[in-house]
Amino acid sequence: MNHTNNRHPDRPERIRRILETMKERELYDRCTPIDSRHATEDEIKLCHEKSYIKKLKELENKTEPELKIMSRNPDSVYFHFDTLECAKLATGCLLNVVDAVCTNKVRFLILK
Repeated sequence: MNHTNNRHPDRPERIRRILETMKERELYDRCTPIDSRHATEDEIKLCHEKSYIKKLKELENKTEPELKIMSRNPDSVYFHFDTLECAKLATGCLLNVVDAVCTNKVRFLILK
């Protein structure tokens, strides 16, 4: 997936423009930053079986053609060399957001 082309909706310029608009409207400084982190394997095991995590770990050693074949699946999961790393980061960030909401550190969220 090429997120730097002009056709993909999640290209970096879109995120930059959102931040610029927030700053222009003086909203950005009113936001509470939430640190990013990688989820632990134990946290991931709460939702996924060991065999699935093992499969994701093995992606690092797959060739690009093998990854493309694996990505043709009914679950619409796109496999890449860094799939597990990205999943850990996304999961850890989401868990930090949940913690922030549950401990009343934030009152309102905008998520992407």
